Amino acid sequence: MSKLSALLEYQETDVKCQQIEAVVRKTENRIKLSRLHKQLKEQQATIAKQTEDAEAVGAVLAKLTAQLAASEKRLKLESSEMENLAQDEESTAEELTEFRKDIEKLNREFAMTEREAKAAVATLEKLIAAYKTTRSSAGKAKKEYDLVRAACEKEREESAEQIAAAAAEMDKKAAQVDKAMLGKYGKARQHFAIPVVPIAVQKCSGCNMSLPMIMMRQLTGADTIAECENCGRLLYVQAP
Repeated sequence: MSKLSALLEYQETDVKCQQIEAVVRKTENRIKLSRLHKQLKEQQATIAKQTEDAEAVGAVLAKLTAQLAASEKRLKLESSEMENLAQDEESTAEELTEFRKDIEKLNREFAMTEREAKAAVATLEKLIAAYKTTRSSAGKAKKEYDLVRAACEKEREESAEQIAAAAAEMDKKAAQVDKAMLGKYGKARQHFAIPVVPIAVQKCSGCNMSLPMIMMRQLTGADTIAECENCGRLLYVQAP
């Protein structure tokens, strides 16, 4: 058997192995598993974002709560002082007016902070509700994912014998291929499912690029191959 024939037979076996693998990868369960995996990743990202947002709102709420407590303390103190001032016969109307203004200002600040705190509580409640919904949905998706993954593993096991036989055939064919050619095949195979293609009308049949005459002269031998300068596939001249 010629070197080129051995290489082409090896590629033919490789293609059959790819087809078997493709059947396993493209079953209904495998496609569903891929969809569920993507869904779970998206839900996990959403949960992480919801947690981050809830923590941020929680920090704001804690700050507002502290401000409310401080404002309430100041209001009580100011109100107490105003009561004392009102009972003091030496206090003036101007002093009482200034105290009232200060207390009114504190009341406005307290009311504004209270509104902000209530808004933060409402936002936090919404975030927690959304978080719970996402967690519940993710839990259901995880259970379904585990069931589908088990089904995929069963399919894989059922195909294992066929895949093993194809792999053994590939090893057998590989032993017949020239090592230098096999090395080049391996490099090209990283990029193409079918790395060895014939020349068609002085063009690479893989990418359809015209080949220089110097390369055509290099491929006159029956067991010679060349690398396409454009796509990197291995080229050979097809026997008449």
